[in-house]
Amino acid sequence: MTNLDPDQIVWLQIDDQIGYWITVEQFHSVARSQSDYALAG
Repeated sequence: MTNLDPDQIVWLQIDDQIGYWITVEQFHSVARSQSDYALAG
């Protein structure tokens, strides 16, 4: 996971109905904000 290109496109599946393509860089920023939120919550 660490050696992915930040500009590489990955599929993010939200639930059974929803998913979309984002860049690895966007994925990491989402993951960071989610984990920050989880820790804060």
